[in-house]
Amino acid sequence: MPVVCRCRRCGGVLYVHPYVGFNSYGVPTPSEVMLMYGGRCPVCGAWLTQPSVDDVVVLPPPWRDRVEALAREEEARRRVHTVHVLRLAVARHPSVGVAEA
Repeated sequence: MPVVCRCRRCGGVLYVHPYVGFNSYGVPTPSEVMLMYGGRCPVCGAWLTQPSVDDVVVLPPPWRDRVEALAREEEARRRVHTVHVLRLAVARHPSVGVAEA
C-alpha cells in the first residue's frame, strides 16, 4: 500500500512511497520527511509538525494511478527546486566576478 505525506495546510505532496520494496530504506518517519525540507513546506512555507492519528487517511483501491501521478508531481517539483537552489548558490558565491590582481 502506498504512503503519501502531505502538508496539513496546503495539501502539497512532500513524499510518495509508492509500494513495498520501492527502496532499501523503507518508509521514512514523519521526522525524516520534515528534515528533508528543513521543517517547512516547500509549497506554502508553513512549519511542518508531527501528524496525529486523525491526520492518517486510508483510501481504498484503485490508488495506483493516483499515486503514480503524485510521484511524478513530486519528482518534477524536486527537479525545479534543486535547479533553483543551485542557481542561487552560484550567483551568491563570493569568488564569482572577482578579478585577481
